Amino acid sequence: MRLNRIQSAQRRFFADTSTVFYGCGVLGLIVAVGLALFAIKETRSQARIEKLARYEQFVREGYMALNDLQRMQSVIARLQMETTISPQDGQELSRANDMLYVRAESLERHAVGEVEQHFSKVTHSLRAVVDLVDTAAPERTMSGQQNDVLTAIDAARADTIRLIDFLRRFQDSITETHNRSAQQRNAAFLASSLVFALLGIGLLIMLRREIDGRRSRERAERRAEFLAYHDPLTQLMNRARFTDEVSALIAKKPASTLVMIDLDQFKWINDTLGHEAGDKVLCVVADRLRAACAPLEGFAARLGGDEFAVWLPTDAPATIEVFCKALLKASETPLRHGDTWIHARISLGVAMVRSCGGRALRTFDTVMKYADFALYMSKEKGRATYTVYDADLEAQYEERSALLSDLHGAVNTGSIDFHLQPKVNIHTGQAYGFEALARWSRNGVLVPPDVFIRRAEEAGFVNKIDFIILDKAVRVIAAWNRANGTSFQVSVNVSAQHLVGTIIVDYVKAVLRRHGLPPHLLTLEITETVELNNWERVSDNLKMLRAMGCRVAIDDFGIGYSSLAYLRYVDADEIKIDRSLTQQIDQCEQSRFIIESVLELAHTFLGFEVVAEGIEAEAQAARLREMGCRRAQGYFFGHPGPPHAVLKAATEQRDHGDFAKAVNSDGREC
Repeated sequence: MRLNRIQSAQRRFFADTSTVFYGCGVLGLIVAVGLALFAIKETRSQARIEKLARYEQFVREGYMALNDLQRMQSVIARLQMETTISPQDGQELSRANDMLYVRAESLERHAVGEVEQHFSKVTHSLRAVVDLVDTAAPERTMSGQQNDVLTAIDAARADTIRLIDFLRRFQDSITETHNRSAQQRNAAFLASSLVFALLGIGLLIMLRREIDGRRSRERAERRAEFLAYHDPLTQLMNRARFTDEVSALIAKKPASTLVMIDLDQFKWINDTLGHEAGDKVLCVVADRLRAACAPLEGFAARLGGDEFAVWLPTDAPATIEVFCKALLKASETPLRHGDTWIHARISLGVAMVRSCGGRALRTFDTVMKYADFALYMSKEKGRATYTVYDADLEAQYEERSALLSDLHGAVNTGSIDFHLQPKVNIHTGQAYGFEALARWSRNGVLVPPDVFIRRAEEAGFVNKIDFIILDKAVRVIAAWNRANGTSFQVSVNVSAQHLVGTIIVDYVKAVLRRHGLPPHLLTLEITETVELNNWERVSDNLKMLRAMGCRVAIDDFGIGYSSLAYLRYVDADEIKIDRSLTQQIDQCEQSRFIIESVLELAHTFLGFEVVAEGIEAEAQAARLREMGCRRAQGYFFGHPGPPHAVLKAATEQRDHGDFAKAVNSDGREC
């Protein structure tokens, strides 16, 4: 796990670094293009500066040519007064003429490009002067030629001035172009600097957004990955991750332990205090598990609902005992929720891997199954304790598994049978109907109903047993009534969970139609010890059953969940007072008060019939008669027995009040 985090951090670092490098590369490319354009502009500007310098040299050459022409003109003017040229004057004239010649040669070398035409004129004019002077000089006289020379000098001077003027104007043009270019360059530089700055800022923003977006995506991916393997509420591992981790560790480290943890009465906390309180309890339990696992280098997981699991890398009995006792002690500390103190006690089931069979059998599912059974035994002991799976517990587990397997087979083959117990008029003792009670004979021995019914509820197929008994009881009663002209009623226990389903109404209708029993002779008894949540669905189903003509009874009234809520939501015809109240009717004033209150409420205000269960003595029956109870059920009036025998006795004795003497069975009420 730590290696994965390091690798993830490295990937994020390299991803961010590559993004930064990419952004810097783009920015560098933009800057390089800008610098290249700037260099081109600068090169052109430098060329114009060089051109200005060259033209300035041309202007100086022009002025020097004017100076040479002026010197030549001065010499000619002085010679006009003389008839012959003295050697000294001849030398001066010759030097002036040579300088003019050199100037003409120099200007001719520069006569290229756009100034070639202007330079050619000046060069031609200067050479004309030089040629005239060269022609006259050997003769040592300037007579007759001064005017020609002066005219040529004036023409050369005019051409030179025009050249200088042209060069000045050309210089001004270049200077203006240069200045304009410089201004444009400066403006472009400022604009490009601003653009580059904006681009840089924009790129930095884009890079930041890209990095933030990438990190956000990575956080989302890490969050999704976390949620895929962790419980979002408690932050513990979830079942999938825990299964993978422990499955791998079982093979590597068999000297380990799996602990199952379940919260006691968590449903009550959720339903009475709300889900916020329930979530708070789950988080506190998760924190306690983390704190307890840390010293042992173990880890915890939330498997779902109020189920947790812990893996410990040790199976030392003393260490496991200390761990479990520490958790139980911590669970005794209440936690505050608003103005309420909540006791979040737990039960634990412990399975040491090496105690779960041979190496080949040590799979996660096997170890989990044994730990779960140990947890089940902890709850059987009264909760808030721990149980370690061992050889003795293994024997119990094998027996339970075998019983559950046989029961499943019996349910699938329809081998679950039933007995009938009479429901009588308490004044006459005459049976008016019967309650069908499930019976199962396993290898010729009757299994107590509270044992196999409970196992069926735990395994999730008690509804199938209800349907089997319903079908068989309706068939037997309908056939008996047709054959004997009786109109006995039959009551069948129906799990309250049927009533939140969608098939109970159709199934009852089909059974009644198939066997021809009038609906008013069927009573469906709902066990009040089972808590209902979807009251609207329950109420709708009961209304449809009663609309068919069936009767509805609330069984075990007075000991289960929210009795008054049942009276409000369950549209019933009958209330059956639980035997725990009727059996104390002679000894407990409180029980008598409750029974009297129920009788008055049912008869006076609700219009319900009341059946008192568990009557085992005449004194109890007499007291109930005095209270106004009209119907009863119990061993005093008849034990549960095989259907044919009970029906035969009831038919034979229906005109006698002493039904109990006609039936003798060793069965007992479920």
